[in-house]
Amino acid sequence: MPFRRTDHPGVTVSRNRHGSLFARWRDPDTFKIRSTSLSKLGYSTKTKAAEWLRDKAEEIRKGRHQAALAGRKNNVDTPWETIESTYLTHFKGEHSKDAATRLERDWLRRWRKFLKLRAVRRGADLVPAHLMSFRAALGNEESLAPATRNRTLGAVRAYLTWAMDNGYVRLIGDHLRVHFKLFKAPIYQPRVLNRSELINLLEALVAHDFARHFASRTDKRAYSIGKQSPEAAPVFQPLAPFTLLALLTGARPGEVLAMKWGDIDFESRAIRVWGSKTMRERVVPLHDSPLLVRLLQALRKRAGDNVHVCGDWANDKPIELHDRQWRRVTKLAGIENAPMKCLRSTCIAHVASGSTENEYLLESRFGHGSNVSKAHYRRPLHGLSERGSTVEEWLGISGELAEAMKLLGYLAD
Repeated sequence: MPFRRTDHPGVTVSRNRHGSLFARWRDPDTFKIRSTSLSKLGYSTKTKAAEWLRDKAEEIRKGRHQAALAGRKNNVDTPWETIESTYLTHFKGEHSKDAATRLERDWLRRWRKFLKLRAVRRGADLVPAHLMSFRAALGNEESLAPATRNRTLGAVRAYLTWAMDNGYVRLIGDHLRVHFKLFKAPIYQPRVLNRSELINLLEALVAHDFARHFASRTDKRAYSIGKQSPEAAPVFQPLAPFTLLALLTGARPGEVLAMKWGDIDFESRAIRVWGSKTMRERVVPLHDSPLLVRLLQALRKRAGDNVHVCGDWANDKPIELHDRQWRRVTKLAGIENAPMKCLRSTCIAHVASGSTENEYLLESRFGHGSNVSKAHYRRPLHGLSERGSTVEEWLGISGELAEAMKLLGYLAD
């Protein structure tokens, strides 16, 4: 039977030869004919399907209005697998292959699983109610921290914003703003190490970097004479260069590992740091840390052809630093709750308390926003301004730091 008009503009209904009731309409974006079985939805007559027909007619009216304002979205028929593949290719070009791999593995994994669970196969199938359901599903996962939930929401929001800009979905910006509100995350104060903890950390670093095997493959006499071979290889990868640079510059761990010799200007006493979080360059001065200058000069002599300051000497690449390596050192030092980024917060807190630099100079030097400075670092630690005029003096470990650097071979006697 031919499709007949209804009291709902834009939607027609008909029965096939088996008696099943169907609805048909024209997609406002692609201008293609769409149809669905009302019988499968549980409606046996047009009267019983009146509410569904009314909602569909209203959806079509809004779609036509939006298409008239913003233009038609010709890509809404694209499967989500193709949309995601195209987005990851775009993301890889904007950032890097590693960043795209992590995005797919860590932050889009739950969104992909959600689409499969809700049978959302095409861009056109995504409706605002799905956004609300996805956020609710994230909130019900008790194993996720609020920061992880917000990171996932942020990644999916960026993904959907790109999809909207390229005509893959029918969403608008208000849908994301209303249905993707961030979860309330607790505010943690930065972990700032005190003088005794810093001294213990320096002692642990020396012990860690000096740890060597008892013998070597070429010199196995140590087993028979009971004396350690001088040719024995180190047990662990040296962590002192990374730790001392992070502590004296206040740079983020990723920024320290990515630092290259071309970024250091010994004549003007400055380091150009590319902000891994802010995505812009800033300058860290060297004039107020003579031990940092001597450390860099010593590392430069050892670097050879390696372009990275914290480089793997065997390979022309930066070292790969894992949390378990850092936890080994903090455990040896007897320090609890001290992630790698505590080196940055320790430096910033002591420099902010000991120096006379204003907020804007501190923000420019360390690469954080004014709200972070006011909330965390503008709470002076008493007595630091009386310690001296250098970073190592404000940290209170000038003598201990020089001694540790001598033991590690970074300072001449």
